[in-house]
Amino acid sequence: MSLPQNVYSHLRKWLQYQKKLQSILFTQSIDQFNLQPESQSQDLQNRFFVTAHFGMYPLIIKYLSNIFPDRKIICLVGKQKSIQGIIQLTNNLELDVQYVEVGDSLMFFRKLIKLNKSGAVFLSLIDIPLGVSDKNEQWLPFLNGNIKVKTGLLKIAKKLKLPIRFIVSRYNLETNDVPITSNTVNDIDTIFGLFSKYVENEPYLWDKVMDIFKFYESSMQPGMFIPFKLEGNFFALDVSSHQVHRINEAFYNKICDLKASKKISSEHVEQCKKHINDQTNFNIQCAV
Repeated sequence: MSLPQNVYSHLRKWLQYQKKLQSILFTQSIDQFNLQPESQSQDLQNRFFVTAHFGMYPLIIKYLSNIFPDRKIICLVGKQKSIQGIIQLTNNLELDVQYVEVGDSLMFFRKLIKLNKSGAVFLSLIDIPLGVSDKNEQWLPFLNGNIKVKTGLLKIAKKLKLPIRFIVSRYNLETNDVPITSNTVNDIDTIFGLFSKYVENEPYLWDKVMDIFKFYESSMQPGMFIPFKLEGNFFALDVSSHQVHRINEAFYNKICDLKASKKISSEHVEQCKKHINDQTNFNIQCAV
């Protein structure tokens, strides 16, 4: 995944997004948000939805409850204790929702089969890159690298003989509009082809973007560093290794010079790199 030149702007937006997301769970109110469904007629023809922790994803439950007022919404989750805020929110909104922890036991599948026969609508609240474990984890192309994914969620849908709808809620930080888009998908490759476009356009709206290194292999060139200051101290982040190094102000200024490499001579760029690499083990090649 290539880092955008406006990485700092994206980080600020991610913090804004996090505050808005947490405000839903803290205030237990969604009045400030404007749901804007874009595929409601197609959604009404489906009963198995898969989503990602992107944008205002908790509001997808409210949206599905709106369009299926006479059906129970079954939220498939990892552990209920990790989503207590969402559970409390749907209780306060008096939505007809049941949370089911995903498993591989016969009892689990019997429960889903019974719920399926009752006409319930299923929504996986597990972030799609994390998925549900099975024996066939895959590496898929994602942005400019590869991402490790689990395909268990799709197998659940196939066992229930339900088509899969990938649903995503975007979010406008300024207007509080929440566009909700969805697509029918047949395989995990299609899901990640769609999801990569959302992340590429608005990386700050992915809740787990800061943890991406746990399941993502980047093709980004080695030796890329991000200099930053924190509480009067100077640091440099090695993007490929995810290591943060504390540095002095002189090295910080040298790395910042590399950020302006398009405005200075190539000779000066090489001098900066040599000066840094001769006195550290960074092997720095560029800075953003």
